[in-house]
Amino acid sequence: MNQILLTRGSNKLIWLVFSLVLGWPVHGSAWGPEAHRIVGLIADQHLQPEVRKRIKQDFNITSLANVANWADRVRDKSRRARGIMRTFLKARELM
Repeated sequence: MNQILLTRGSNKLIWLVFSLVLGWPVHGSAWGPEAHRIVGLIADQHLQPEVRKRIKQDFNITSLANVANWADRVRDKSRRARGIMRTFLKARELM
């Protein structure tokens, strides 16, 4: 039976890799608008004709690629709006 002996150097390397993995910024590895658009294009290719027709009728959406970033845009706008509202409320407190 083979045994792997860990030296002090390899033990430090394991902890370094473990720390880097845990500390890796999640946002830095998140998908950007281009990747979301590509996913939308792929999804468009897999839609059944009746589903595509229903999406067009109910939501006036002709391409999923065009709306693939919708949730990110809404999230970003709401973050900015929260900051503006906080500033407005603080200004009112000073009056």
